[in-house]
Amino acid sequence: DGTLFFSDGSLDVAGTAKAFYRQYPDKVEYDFLSIFSAYHPQSYIEFHQPIHNIVTGNASRKAYEEGFPSRLLGVNFLGDTYSPQYISDENTLQKSFYLMLHETGHQWLSFLGINEGISTGVHYSEWFNSSSVQNGDVMIDPMGGSFWKDNQDGTVSLLQPKDQASFSQLSLYLMGFLPSSNVPDIEIVRPLKQQTVEEYQKTGYQNIQASITKISMNDLIKKYGERNPSYQESQKDFTMAYIVVTKQNALPSEYKPYVTVVNWVAKYFPAKWNEATRGVSTINKNL
Repeated sequence: DGTLFFSDGSLDVAGTAKAFYRQYPDKVEYDFLSIFSAYHPQSYIEFHQPIHNIVTGNASRKAYEEGFPSRLLGVNFLGDTYSPQYISDENTLQKSFYLMLHETGHQWLSFLGINEGISTGVHYSEWFNSSSVQNGDVMIDPMGGSFWKDNQDGTVSLLQPKDQASFSQLSLYLMGFLPSSNVPDIEIVRPLKQQTVEEYQKTGYQNIQASITKISMNDLIKKYGERNPSYQESQKDFTMAYIVVTKQNALPSEYKPYVTVVNWVAKYFPAKWNEATRGVSTINKNL
């Protein structure tokens, strides 16, 4: 009805979600809503807005928003990132799921371990070794971190992984997809000499004099508490709605190309989510 925008031109994402439920009052089966725009929004950045959170322990972010179905966990806002300007075909899309994984992951991550150097309170720290091996490929957690190699001479080097598409064991535990006993010690790189980002960039983050601190899950749990619900009781199968917002009176020729791309997202994201969670979790499994 033309009232979903703030004065700075940005979209009222919570208001859009509520408008969705007003228009489709029987659509209460979704755990997540992902909202896309069929135009380039003003004053926006992609983000995740948690709606309900029943997880306790391990520094989980508390969230409860009135006026939503009790099942809804959170809302992703992707703007026009997934649009015909950037996604020309289905093959291009296959390499573009980082943001979908990242924003959905914010329902649980990454809030733990600021003092330990694991996270910034929003994303994983660049000094956290969040790399893992999947099908022979080294990948980085979609929530951040880096792939650090111990050179065995008192220095470390930053390596480039194949992809940023697989949640680390720590993330899988915090999401309720892995028992704590399956999480190896967490590695944090601690440079011996603090430098600016520009100075690190000049070296390509290579051969940095540093020590590596290892933190056990037992130590983390002692400080932050055990995740509740536990791995045995946590939700692992989810549903997601994909919503395209158009400007008022937009012509079909203006928004249909955007709808096409979002349909591709809905088609392929379930498989990417399942892969990134090591086959433990599903989204819209039956689509």
